[in-house]
Amino acid sequence: MKKKVTTCYISPKGNDRAAGTAASPLRTLGRALKKAAAASGPVRIILHPGVYPSFSLRHVWGVAGRPIIICGLNPIPIDFSVAKQLEGGRMEWRSAREALDHGVLQLPGPEGLAIIDGSDGKGSALYDCRDLRLEHLVFYNGRTELAMHRCQRVTVADCVMTGEPERSFAGVVFCIDGPKDRPSRDIRLERLLIYNLKECGISVSPGALYDSC
Repeated sequence: MKKKVTTCYISPKGNDRAAGTAASPLRTLGRALKKAAAASGPVRIILHPGVYPSFSLRHVWGVAGRPIIICGLNPIPIDFSVAKQLEGGRMEWRSAREALDHGVLQLPGPEGLAIIDGSDGKGSALYDCRDLRLEHLVFYNGRTELAMHRCQRVTVADCVMTGEPERSFAGVVFCIDGPKDRPSRDIRLERLLIYNLKECGISVSPGALYDSC
């Protein structure tokens, strides 16, 4: 028997005493995770459009095949297939900036999207998370990095990392690490657009494994 999906909504204008429905959303991700902790099946936490502070997730555990999904309400309007129009046909052969200069990619505006604001300088980080999926989120401004420490089976898909170059000081967009006895493994980065950063890339500490980049 297929287990029921527990869905919880949050909004910057929500209330942590609310029911967590689309019409009555919670205000913080932490409260949504606590509310979903008792769920016996898959969990989907949906962010209404708006600006959210950088998040730090610790010990967020889903179950193999039934991950906890944290996602924006609206898909980011980017057609990643248009990158094939560039000579060479593979996005990693050309910089995102070159693609933008060629008019190949359409950038999303902030309207109607869930934005994780890094202007507090903290960045976002996942610690000891398992069977977690992040999708349809925009990591913007300041410290835009998303660091993963000792994580297992984490997927980041259909997300955008961007910011004002003079404020995007993190240097590394994705940092995947962990001690040799507890490395991060099975980290999947799928359909990501990264632009307007001083430097961007993936930093992988010894022992960490990642796939599908």
